[in-house]
Amino acid sequence: MRKLFLRSLVGAILFTCAVQGIPESHIQDDPFQFSQLHYSPSTYGLPIGSPAPPLPGVEFSQRPTILIVVNQSSTPYLVPVLVDLAPTEAQLVVVGHELSRHTRVELDERLGERVKVILDPEAFYYCALYRVGPGPVTSPLAFLIDTSGTIVHRQFGVRWLAYRDAHLAHQFATQGDLLPETVPQHVFWEGDALPWPQFPLTDPAGTPRQLGPGRPMFFLFGAPALSSPRGALLFALLERLRREFPEITFVWVVDSYSDSFLEDGYRLHHRLGLEMMDHSLLLGLAEYMEQARTRRDQAFSRLVADVRQNAPGWEVLVQEDRELYVLWGIRMLPGILLVDAQGRVVLPHTGLPYRREPETGEIFLHPRLLEDLREALGEARKTWDDTP
Repeated sequence: MRKLFLRSLVGAILFTCAVQGIPESHIQDDPFQFSQLHYSPSTYGLPIGSPAPPLPGVEFSQRPTILIVVNQSSTPYLVPVLVDLAPTEAQLVVVGHELSRHTRVELDERLGERVKVILDPEAFYYCALYRVGPGPVTSPLAFLIDTSGTIVHRQFGVRWLAYRDAHLAHQFATQGDLLPETVPQHVFWEGDALPWPQFPLTDPAGTPRQLGPGRPMFFLFGAPALSSPRGALLFALLERLRREFPEITFVWVVDSYSDSFLEDGYRLHHRLGLEMMDHSLLLGLAEYMEQARTRRDQAFSRLVADVRQNAPGWEVLVQEDRELYVLWGIRMLPGILLVDAQGRVVLPHTGLPYRREPETGEIFLHPRLLEDLREALGEARKTWDDTP
């Protein structure tokens, strides 16, 4: 199986186009090449527990450090989140490679010397420790570093520091430790053993579900509605594979959000001065929550009904407040992950390679996707033992 993913990272393998009407340029790359180059766990260094690399002018031993690494792209959340953390005792550091002039000016005007901004060539090498590939898709990344210089938590993006993770960041900035309920964020590659979630998961009826070893499992995250063109296209391929591999449990992961998560988002966006980002945030809290609950419940009901009606052979797993995404480092949606019967990664998390025919605009899946997924599922099936 390793050759399947190595070729994603070293480049395209040329072969003859066997699909009439699809340009050869669309199938010269590996089905997972884009996702693996831009999001692949194999390109991320600096996991939880590793020492933070030395940075010019930064001393980790004096106080907790909140470090945000930005590789070429920024986010409207970056400066407001840092301003919100400025009254704490934490050391605030931004390492940037080609930060925009607007972001640099805003950091200087609103935070001044309260935040240390590193833009010299060493910043580029630091960024490269967690990001390899042709584009800045994963930027930014936040690290919490304790006074021993150890990374104790990491989080893709800054936006989520405007939700529940804001409490985590403030706890760390003021106390130097993590909240007991903190879900660590990991990244995994082929052969790594997944940590099974300790937080609650349910089926759509609310019955508790526990993930663990026993059968190989194929996970689908953030899938479009089956009634949509993309959803129908994707499901037809995956359902064909599910029927070919009955030994493997196909799991459709559905998102749900708690009332406290929704309210946190409202309150923190107002605290950060970002209520203009969504017109619904301009409403009063009571009206906002009423509308947010309605949107959440309707979207959840539609998706669950869609899956139950059209995908009866799938297991439906409900995660609340993105906790499974955090634990397993799920970044690209719709995305997939395949583990063997012991919970070892066979196919690392990857996005699904849609393509668009340039002349007609027709959407299609990569012509080699079926072949490569079948190979991965075959490897996972070998680990299943149905002996009573």
